[in-house]
Amino acid sequence: MNSTMFKFIFNILLLIFPFFLKSQSDKTPYFNKTLNMYYFSKDENYTQNTKFYDYAEPFKEGYASVRIQNKWEFIDTNLNTAIKTDYAEIGSFNNGFCKVWNLNGQCNSINKQGQLLFKNFVDEISIVSDHKIAISIKGLWGFANDSGNLIITPQFAEVKDFKNGKTWVKIGQLWFIIDRFGNKISNQGFENTSNIENNQCIAFRSNQIYTVNWLNNTISEPAILKYTPSSQCKKILLLNEYQIFQYENNEYFALKNNEIIWKNKFYNLKSNGKSILAVKQNDFYQLVDLNLNPQSNLLFEDVEFYADENIKIFVGPYYYFKTKDGMDLIK
Repeated sequence: MNSTMFKFIFNILLLIFPFFLKSQSDKTPYFNKTLNMYYFSKDENYTQNTKFYDYAEPFKEGYASVRIQNKWEFIDTNLNTAIKTDYAEIGSFNNGFCKVWNLNGQCNSINKQGQLLFKNFVDEISIVSDHKIAISIKGLWGFANDSGNLIITPQFAEVKDFKNGKTWVKIGQLWFIIDRFGNKISNQGFENTSNIENNQCIAFRSNQIYTVNWLNNTISEPAILKYTPSSQCKKILLLNEYQIFQYENNEYFALKNNEIIWKNKFYNLKSNGKSILAVKQNDFYQLVDLNLNPQSNLLFEDVEFYADENIKIFVGPYYYFKTKDGMDLIK
Protein backbone atom coordinates (compact mmCIF):
# COMPACT_ATOMS: atom_id res chain seq x y z
CA MET A 1 0.00 0.00 0.00
CA ASN A 2 1.51 3.35 -0.99
CA SER A 3 1.71 6.26 1.46
CA THR A 4 -1.04 8.26 -0.29
CA MET A 5 -3.53 5.40 0.01
CA PHE A 6 -2.50 4.78 3.64
CA LYS A 7 -3.08 8.45 4.55
CA PHE A 8 -6.46 8.37 2.79
CA ILE A 9 -7.62 5.30 4.76
CA PHE A 10 -6.21 6.69 7.99
CA ASN A 11 -8.11 9.96 7.55
CA ILE A 12 -11.33 8.07 6.82
CA LEU A 13 -10.87 6.06 10.02
CA LEU A 14 -10.32 9.26 11.98
CA LEU A 15 -13.63 10.56 10.66
CA ILE A 16 -15.54 7.36 11.35
CA PHE A 17 -14.10 6.48 14.75
CA PRO A 18 -15.72 9.32 16.79
CA PHE A 19 -19.13 8.47 15.32
CA PHE A 20 -18.57 4.80 16.15
CA LEU A 21 -17.74 5.68 19.75
CA LYS A 22 -20.74 7.96 20.03
CA SER A 23 -23.12 5.35 18.66
CA GLN A 24 -21.79 2.80 21.13
CA SER A 25 -21.96 5.14 24.14
CA ASP A 26 -25.51 6.24 23.32
CA LYS A 27 -26.79 3.16 25.18
CA THR A 28 -28.73 4.13 28.29
CA PRO A 29 -29.67 1.95 31.29
CA TYR A 30 -33.37 1.12 31.54
CA PHE A 31 -35.29 -0.71 34.24
CA ASN A 32 -37.74 -3.51 33.42
CA LYS A 33 -40.32 -3.62 36.21
CA THR A 34 -41.58 -7.06 35.20
CA LEU A 35 -38.15 -8.68 35.37
CA ASN A 36 -36.93 -6.34 38.12
CA MET A 37 -33.68 -6.01 36.13
CA TYR A 38 -31.68 -3.33 34.31
CA TYR A 39 -30.50 -3.43 30.70
CA PHE A 40 -28.84 -1.09 28.16
CA SER A 41 -30.57 0.15 25.03
CA LYS A 42 -30.68 3.09 22.64
CA ASP A 43 -34.47 3.15 22.41
CA GLU A 44 -35.77 1.17 25.46
CA ASN A 45 -36.35 -1.93 23.31
CA TYR A 46 -34.68 -5.24 24.10
CA THR A 47 -34.38 -8.69 22.53
CA GLN A 48 -33.82 -12.25 23.70
CA ASN A 49 -30.07 -11.60 23.47
CA THR A 50 -30.17 -8.53 25.72
CA LYS A 51 -27.97 -8.71 28.82
CA PHE A 52 -29.72 -7.98 32.13
CA TYR A 53 -28.21 -6.74 35.39
CA ASP A 54 -29.26 -6.41 39.03
CA TYR A 55 -28.20 -2.77 38.84
CA ALA A 56 -26.61 -0.51 36.22
CA GLU A 57 -25.14 2.99 36.08
CA PRO A 58 -24.95 5.18 32.95
CA PHE A 59 -21.77 5.12 30.88
CA LYS A 60 -19.08 7.53 31.93
CA GLU A 61 -15.63 7.81 30.33
CA GLY A 62 -16.32 4.67 28.29
CA TYR A 63 -17.33 2.40 31.19
CA ALA A 64 -20.51 1.60 33.11
CA SER A 65 -20.62 -0.04 36.53
CA VAL A 66 -23.08 -2.95 36.83
CA ARG A 67 -23.97 -5.54 39.44
CA ILE A 68 -24.63 -9.18 38.49
CA GLN A 69 -25.61 -11.64 41.23
CA ASN A 70 -24.15 -9.35 43.89
CA LYS A 71 -20.84 -9.01 42.01
CA TRP A 72 -19.76 -5.62 40.70
CA GLU A 73 -17.94 -5.15 37.40
CA PHE A 74 -17.31 -2.55 34.68
CA ILE A 75 -18.52 -3.06 31.13
CA ASP A 76 -17.31 -1.28 28.02
CA THR A 77 -19.50 0.35 25.38
CA ASN A 78 -19.88 -3.01 23.61
CA LEU A 79 -21.40 -4.36 26.86
CA ASN A 80 -18.43 -6.68 27.38
CA THR A 81 -16.82 -7.13 30.81
CA ALA A 82 -13.86 -4.77 31.05
CA ILE A 83 -12.93 -5.00 34.76
CA LYS A 84 -14.06 -7.64 37.23
CA THR A 85 -14.00 -6.68 40.92
CA ASP A 86 -14.50 -8.14 44.40
CA TYR A 87 -15.47 -4.82 46.02
CA ALA A 88 -18.61 -4.27 48.08
CA GLU A 89 -19.58 -1.37 45.83
CA ILE A 90 -18.13 0.67 42.97
CA GLY A 91 -18.87 4.11 41.58
CA SER A 92 -18.33 5.65 38.14
CA PHE A 93 -15.10 6.80 36.48
CA ASN A 94 -14.15 10.45 36.76
CA ASN A 95 -10.87 11.82 35.34
CA GLY A 96 -9.67 8.25 34.82
CA PHE A 97 -10.31 6.99 38.35
CA CYS A 98 -13.23 5.34 40.12
CA LYS A 99 -14.13 5.18 43.80
CA VAL A 100 -14.55 1.68 45.31
CA TRP A 101 -15.61 0.46 48.77
CA ASN A 102 -14.68 -2.60 50.83
CA LEU A 103 -16.98 -4.51 53.20
CA ASN A 104 -15.98 -2.21 56.08
CA GLY A 105 -17.21 0.87 54.20
CA GLN A 106 -13.69 2.19 53.59
CA CYS A 107 -12.66 3.70 50.25
CA ASN A 108 -9.99 3.41 47.63
CA SER A 109 -9.73 4.33 43.97
CA ILE A 110 -8.90 2.28 40.89
CA ASN A 111 -7.70 3.23 37.41
CA LYS A 112 -9.03 1.83 34.15
CA GLN A 113 -6.69 -1.14 34.43
CA GLY A 114 -8.36 -2.07 37.72
CA GLN A 115 -5.27 -1.17 39.77
CA LEU A 116 -5.75 0.33 43.25
CA LEU A 117 -4.45 3.86 43.73
CA PHE A 118 -3.58 3.42 47.43
CA LYS A 119 -1.93 0.49 49.18
CA ASN A 120 -4.44 0.71 52.05
CA PHE A 121 -8.10 1.66 52.12
CA VAL A 122 -8.94 4.97 53.85
CA ASP A 123 -12.04 6.40 55.52
CA GLU A 124 -13.09 8.62 52.60
CA ILE A 125 -11.78 10.03 49.34
CA SER A 126 -12.88 12.59 46.78
CA ILE A 127 -12.66 12.46 42.99
CA VAL A 128 -9.35 13.24 41.28
CA SER A 129 -9.12 16.94 40.46
CA ASP A 130 -6.06 18.82 39.19
CA HIS A 131 -4.12 15.51 39.51
CA LYS A 132 -4.84 15.42 43.25
CA ILE A 133 -7.28 13.49 45.42
CA ALA A 134 -8.48 14.36 48.92
CA ILE A 135 -8.27 11.56 51.47
CA SER A 136 -9.64 11.28 55.01
CA ILE A 137 -7.94 9.26 57.74
CA LYS A 138 -9.32 9.22 61.29
CA GLY A 139 -11.47 12.28 60.66
CA LEU A 140 -8.75 14.51 59.16
CA TRP A 141 -8.30 15.40 55.49
CA GLY A 142 -5.17 15.67 53.38
CA PHE A 143 -4.15 15.11 49.76
CA ALA A 144 -2.41 12.55 47.60
CA ASN A 145 -1.40 12.81 43.95
CA ASP A 146 -2.87 10.67 41.18
CA SER A 147 0.05 8.23 41.59
CA GLY A 148 -1.18 7.43 45.11
CA ASN A 149 1.61 9.28 46.95
CA LEU A 150 0.71 11.38 49.98
CA ILE A 151 1.63 15.03 49.34
CA ILE A 152 -0.18 16.87 52.17
CA THR A 153 -0.57 15.02 55.48
CA PRO A 154 -4.19 14.71 56.72
CA GLN A 155 -4.62 17.64 59.14
CA PHE A 156 -7.69 19.62 58.04
CA ALA A 157 -11.29 19.46 59.27
CA GLU A 158 -12.64 19.78 55.70
CA VAL A 159 -11.21 20.37 52.22
CA LYS A 160 -12.37 21.13 48.70
CA ASP A 161 -11.02 19.99 45.34
CA PHE A 162 -7.86 21.52 43.89
CA LYS A 163 -8.19 24.06 41.05
CA ASN A 164 -5.18 25.56 39.30
CA GLY A 165 -2.82 24.32 42.02
CA LYS A 166 -4.83 25.71 44.97
CA THR A 167 -7.70 24.65 47.19
CA TRP A 168 -9.76 25.66 50.22
CA VAL A 169 -9.13 23.92 53.54
CA LYS A 170 -10.91 24.35 56.86
CA ILE A 171 -8.71 25.02 59.90
CA GLY A 172 -10.72 25.36 63.08
CA GLN A 173 -13.85 27.26 62.08
CA LEU A 174 -12.40 29.17 59.12
CA TRP A 175 -11.53 28.36 55.49
CA PHE A 176 -8.12 29.26 54.03
CA ILE A 177 -6.53 28.92 50.57
CA ILE A 178 -3.45 26.68 50.37
CA ASP A 179 -1.09 25.85 47.51
CA ARG A 180 -0.08 22.37 46.31
CA PHE A 181 2.55 22.15 49.07
CA GLY A 182 0.04 22.89 51.85
CA ASN A 183 1.18 26.49 52.42
CA LYS A 184 -1.40 29.22 53.06
CA ILE A 185 -1.79 31.66 50.17
CA SER A 186 -3.31 34.24 52.53
CA ASN A 187 -3.85 34.54 56.27
CA GLN A 188 -7.39 35.75 55.66
CA GLY A 189 -9.86 33.13 56.83
CA PHE A 190 -13.53 32.95 55.93
CA GLU A 191 -16.60 31.39 57.50
CA ASN A 192 -17.64 29.85 54.20
CA THR A 193 -16.84 29.89 50.50
CA SER A 194 -18.59 29.15 47.22
CA ASN A 195 -17.68 26.82 44.38
CA ILE A 196 -15.16 28.20 41.88
CA GLU A 197 -16.77 29.63 38.75
CA ASN A 198 -14.70 31.20 35.95
CA ASN A 199 -11.66 31.25 38.25
CA GLN A 200 -13.52 33.27 40.88
CA CYS A 201 -15.37 32.40 44.04
CA ILE A 202 -17.29 34.18 46.78
CA ALA A 203 -16.07 34.11 50.39
CA PHE A 204 -18.17 35.07 53.40
CA ARG A 205 -17.28 36.50 56.82
CA SER A 206 -19.37 38.45 59.37
CA ASN A 207 -22.19 39.27 56.94
CA GLN A 208 -19.68 40.52 54.37
CA ILE A 209 -18.84 38.94 51.02
CA TYR A 210 -15.50 38.97 49.22
CA THR A 211 -14.62 38.10 45.64
CA VAL A 212 -11.54 35.88 45.43
CA ASN A 213 -9.63 35.70 42.15
CA TRP A 214 -8.30 32.16 42.00
CA LEU A 215 -5.53 32.87 39.48
CA ASN A 216 -3.72 35.86 41.00
CA ASN A 217 -4.68 35.27 44.64
CA THR A 218 -6.36 38.66 45.07
CA ILE A 219 -9.20 39.20 47.54
CA SER A 220 -11.54 42.15 46.94
CA GLU A 221 -12.66 44.73 49.47
CA PRO A 222 -15.69 43.41 51.39
CA ALA A 223 -19.21 44.24 50.33
CA ILE A 224 -21.76 44.39 53.14
CA LEU A 225 -24.84 42.27 52.49
CA LYS A 226 -28.04 44.32 52.32
CA TYR A 227 -29.90 41.93 54.63
CA THR A 228 -29.24 40.43 58.03
CA PRO A 229 -29.78 36.67 58.14
CA SER A 230 -31.11 35.10 61.31
CA SER A 231 -28.38 32.47 61.64
CA GLN A 232 -24.89 31.43 60.56
CA CYS A 233 -24.09 30.87 56.88
CA LYS A 234 -23.53 27.17 56.12
CA LYS A 235 -22.99 27.11 52.36
CA ILE A 236 -22.65 29.37 49.33
CA LEU A 237 -23.34 28.49 45.70
CA LEU A 238 -22.06 30.65 42.86
CA LEU A 239 -24.23 29.88 39.81
CA ASN A 240 -23.80 32.13 36.80
CA GLU A 241 -24.60 35.63 38.12
CA TYR A 242 -26.49 34.30 41.15
CA GLN A 243 -25.18 33.83 44.68
CA ILE A 244 -27.21 31.43 46.84
CA PHE A 245 -26.63 31.43 50.61
CA GLN A 246 -27.81 28.67 52.96
CA TYR A 247 -28.21 29.30 56.67
CA GLU A 248 -28.53 26.97 59.65
CA ASN A 249 -32.32 27.33 59.88
CA ASN A 250 -32.66 25.95 56.29
CA GLU A 251 -33.29 29.46 55.01
CA TYR A 252 -31.94 30.19 51.52
CA PHE A 253 -31.29 33.59 49.91
CA ALA A 254 -30.60 34.09 46.20
CA LEU A 255 -28.76 37.29 45.35
CA LYS A 256 -28.05 38.94 42.03
CA ASN A 257 -25.93 42.11 42.05
CA ASN A 258 -26.21 41.98 45.86
CA GLU A 259 -30.00 42.29 45.66
CA ILE A 260 -32.31 39.58 46.98
CA ILE A 261 -34.04 37.77 44.11
CA TRP A 262 -35.83 35.28 46.36
CA LYS A 263 -35.68 33.78 49.81
CA ASN A 264 -37.27 30.55 50.91
CA LYS A 265 -36.95 27.65 53.31
CA PHE A 266 -36.05 24.21 51.96
CA TYR A 267 -35.10 20.98 53.65
CA ASN A 268 -32.32 20.70 51.09
CA LEU A 269 -31.11 22.28 47.86
CA LYS A 270 -28.83 20.71 45.23
CA SER A 271 -27.45 22.15 42.01
CA ASN A 272 -25.96 20.97 38.72
CA GLY A 273 -23.51 23.87 38.96
CA LYS A 274 -25.17 25.69 36.04
CA SER A 275 -28.81 26.69 35.98
CA ILE A 276 -30.89 23.89 37.49
CA LEU A 277 -31.72 23.44 41.17
CA ALA A 278 -33.31 20.52 42.97
CA VAL A 279 -35.20 21.86 45.99
CA LYS A 280 -36.68 19.64 48.68
CA GLN A 281 -39.88 20.66 50.41
CA ASN A 282 -41.49 18.20 52.81
CA ASP A 283 -40.35 14.76 51.58
CA PHE A 284 -39.76 15.37 47.87
CA TYR A 285 -37.49 17.22 45.44
CA GLN A 286 -38.57 19.29 42.47
CA LEU A 287 -36.44 20.63 39.61
CA VAL A 288 -36.53 24.43 39.27
CA ASP A 289 -34.48 27.13 37.55
CA LEU A 290 -32.48 29.78 39.40
CA ASN A 291 -35.63 31.89 39.80
CA LEU A 292 -37.49 28.90 41.33
CA ASN A 293 -39.63 28.40 38.23
CA PRO A 294 -40.56 24.66 38.00
CA GLN A 295 -38.83 22.72 35.22
CA SER A 296 -41.03 19.69 35.80
CA ASN A 297 -44.25 19.00 37.68
CA LEU A 298 -42.91 15.65 38.87
CA LEU A 299 -41.69 15.13 42.44
CA PHE A 300 -38.71 12.89 43.28
CA GLU A 301 -37.33 11.18 46.35
CA ASP A 302 -33.75 12.11 45.49
CA VAL A 303 -31.74 13.72 42.69
CA GLU A 304 -28.11 13.26 41.67
CA PHE A 305 -26.45 15.69 39.28
CA TYR A 306 -23.64 14.59 36.96
CA ALA A 307 -20.77 16.78 35.78
CA ASP A 308 -22.04 16.57 32.18
CA GLU A 309 -25.40 18.07 33.30
CA ASN A 310 -27.26 14.77 33.06
CA ILE A 311 -29.56 14.10 35.99
CA LYS A 312 -30.30 10.91 37.86
CA ILE A 313 -33.69 10.91 39.58
CA PHE A 314 -34.75 8.41 42.23
CA VAL A 315 -38.38 7.34 42.57
CA GLY A 316 -38.99 4.51 45.03
CA PRO A 317 -36.66 1.57 44.31
CA TYR A 318 -36.09 2.76 40.72
CA TYR A 319 -34.26 5.64 39.11
CA TYR A 320 -34.70 7.58 35.91
CA PHE A 321 -31.95 9.15 33.86
CA LYS A 322 -32.56 12.51 32.18
CA THR A 323 -30.40 14.21 29.61
CA LYS A 324 -29.55 17.89 29.64
CA ASP A 325 -31.53 18.40 26.42
CA GLY A 326 -34.96 18.26 27.98
CA MET A 327 -36.82 17.72 31.22
CA ASP A 328 -39.34 15.48 29.48
CA LEU A 329 -36.83 12.80 28.42
CA ILE A 330 -37.36 10.29 31.20
CA LYS A 331 -35.53 6.99 30.74
